[in-house]
Amino acid sequence: MKDVIVVGGGPAGAALAYRLAARGLSVLLLEKSSVPRFKSCAGGITRKAVRELNFDLSPLIEEEISRFIFTANLEHPVEAATREAAVYTVSREKFDAFLLMKAASAGAEVITGAAVRKIERQGRAFLVRADSGRYRGKIIAGADGARSMVARSFGLEGARIHGTTLECHLAPPPGKEGRFRGTIHVDYGLLRQGYAWLFPKGSSLSLGAGALPGSPGEIRSALKKLQEALELERAELLLPARGWLLPFQPALRRLHDGAVLLLGDAAGLVDPFTGEGIYNALRSARLAEKVIVEEIRRPSPNLRRYSDLVRKEMGPELAAAWRLVRLLSGRASLYHQLLQRHPQFAAGFLELLSGECGYPQFLRRCLKLLLSEGLYLPQRR
Repeated sequence: MKDVIVVGGGPAGAALAYRLAARGLSVLLLEKSSVPRFKSCAGGITRKAVRELNFDLSPLIEEEISRFIFTANLEHPVEAATREAAVYTVSREKFDAFLLMKAASAGAEVITGAAVRKIERQGRAFLVRADSGRYRGKIIAGADGARSMVARSFGLEGARIHGTTLECHLAPPPGKEGRFRGTIHVDYGLLRQGYAWLFPKGSSLSLGAGALPGSPGEIRSALKKLQEALELERAELLLPARGWLLPFQPALRRLHDGAVLLLGDAAGLVDPFTGEGIYNALRSARLAEKVIVEEIRRPSPNLRRYSDLVRKEMGPELAAAWRLVRLLSGRASLYHQLLQRHPQFAAGFLELLSGECGYPQFLRRCLKLLLSEGLYLPQRR
């Protein structure tokens, strides 16, 4: 019997398996797909996420991003830059495979092509039925994404909402590769609650758009408009547009049920302001490790403290990010005015990506600027 069975081999699951195996626990990780496997994702890894990993990622990095160009409805570009890279772009196929390799090298048993079909409680343990066989474990860690089977099995879905995204990959036009090197383009006026992007990824460009909520037709239209604005309508299509869901949980609720816990996207921990999920996935793995190590030797582990830790350490950040979303929802022109008039606001956003400031601090800056321009009146209590 394993100490811990991790369901899902994305960044959250692989990071947790690595951490626990390195601490001497017996860990089994079950990933439904064969690896390497395609993963729809812009492939942006923030500097603060890299610090959570503490691995040398240089062999995986395709672009170091230190320049950002923001537009509102494709107009009035505002440029912001950092001395150090704030974001790195990677291929998710290679990145996820690398993390699984790290987990295996630390001693975790990793089985791919092993979709989990059912999890049953059996006394003080669990029986997991997967395509690859049956397994028993003391603790179950659900890291199986937006449509988490673990969450559904144990009544942990919560009151979630889902964002919709589409992304395709293009080849840079011959002779114009340098135009996109090291630069992310973001437009947040084409969608009411979302944005469109262009991320450079070595020999390709990730062109995408996402909204909360959003219809596929609206998102596809935004993607096409950005492509035309960047003069990429004739660029070679390397991968057609594919979609995926981003799970959000506006109010953090219980993320455990006895000896079961959820982390990463399975827990709805995606950043509501940027739509980025890898940093919070890795952070939740660190918190899960701490509690599991404390509980694993008990006859009946109870992971209640994990829910408490996530609320305490991640809750204020997510709450401030949600408040920022509500404050600026449908007000792209207002947000862009702040960027145009106040260079420190754009600099603050890049500090947010790099981890030099948090959402509560960034929100206070935003409110201060809005108040100074008479664009925001605080609600009376």
